[in-house]
Amino acid sequence: RLSGAAALSRGWCLLDLNRPIEAADAFAAAMRSTSGKLQSDAAYGKSLADLRAGLTDSAAVAASSAPQDTERRVALQTEILTQRALAAYADDRYVETLFYLDERARIAPEQNDLLMIRGWSYYNLHRLPEAKRIFVSAISATSAIAGEQASGVSRDRRAVRSHLRGVSLKRQPAFAARQRAASLRVWLDDRPSSSRSIGSIRGPHPAFRIDAL
Repeated sequence: RLSGAAALSRGWCLLDLNRPIEAADAFAAAMRSTSGKLQSDAAYGKSLADLRAGLTDSAAVAASSAPQDTERRVALQTEILTQRALAAYADDRYVETLFYLDERARIAPEQNDLLMIRGWSYYNLHRLPEAKRIFVSAISATSAIAGEQASGVSRDRRAVRSHLRGVSLKRQPAFAARQRAASLRVWLDDRPSSSRSIGSIRGPHPAFRIDAL
């Protein structure tokens, strides 16, 4: 049986090898240590492993199982809420999507791709004025990369992003998203309110064509 320190080290090695399920098991073993610092590091690692594996609820449980400093706590909560918002959006649960995005916005800036998810959620809920406001904001927003650089993302936040590489979050490229936002804004400006048919457009989707409405 591995010691707590050895299990923790094994967890980080497995995570670096992109084996999150095995890494989570190693971190779980390390969490049984009697050392508070080791428990905290192991809980942090298990949260990252669960997030990479797409096990959002398990990540949330691990994140709350041991005390974390403010930077780690905010970084983990941000990623948990991001995954929950994207999962809700993928299932057409737009009200829930907006709830998670609102919770996330309380602790972190909203990236351009998530801003577009917010806009399309408003759109699919027939809340066109709010959708238009979001799309207008998205057009003028800086790129996601520039936004993260300007916001001074913490070292732990960057570490979370690094450990989560390879996770498919179904995000739309910012440039394509801005193109569709610009087209939709023109359509909303020019089309009489009485003839604005929502139809079956969910967006963002590669096949989305504003001239088909």
